[in-house]
Amino acid sequence: MGTQAICGECGRTLDEAYHYCPWCGVSRERETVAALVDRAVNRLDRAFRNGVDTRISEMEARLGEMEKDLNRILS
Repeated sequence: MGTQAICGECGRTLDEAYHYCPWCGVSRERETVAALVDRAVNRLDRAFRNGVDTRISEMEARLGEMEKDLNRILS
């Protein structure tokens, strides 16, 4: 294996000579650094928002259960 590169799509290490990522199949056409950074930031943003949405849903469910418990105690 020659010089190493990192796939801009899946983030895995691959040989610089590869034209396509052997793991995700994305073309390794030369992208600008700005395009690679934008893609990485967008993926992180989606992952963050998904995690926040999941935590908010879990908190809403727990709050609903606590509200039911409180109503039973007070009635």
